Amino acid sequence: MTTAVRQKDPKKVAAGKALAERNRTAREAQAREMAREEMAREEMAAAAERRSLGDWGLSLNTALGIAGLGIGLYGLYLARRSDAVPRYNCARGADDTSVGVSAAAPPGPRGTTDAPSAARSLME
Repeated sequence: MTTAVRQKDPKKVAAGKALAERNRTAREAQAREMAREEMAREEMAAAAERRSLGDWGLSLNTALGIAGLGIGLYGLYLARRSDAVPRYNCARGADDTSVGVSAAAPPGPRGTTDAPSAARSLME
């Protein structure tokens, strides 16, 4: 018994070689793309680290937001504090030290009038 030597189909061999070449180029392109993405990630991480402030790792937007809140709260503190401090009546003169706001009756909201005095003025 002799076995016949099998002949390869040249069209199939050429198709297999073309497929192998296409797969090889696709793998190389994918490797290049992954390398580009890795470099981009490293650059973004380096840029984020450059933007961070101090050892806390705050971004510029976060630091500005915290600073804005601090300034706003300090402004509210000063407004409350200035309401508690007696104000001098500037209309009488700079050397007069009489207090313009009565300690017995704190001022009401702006734009409102004292109801009893308004009623008295209407009766007169």
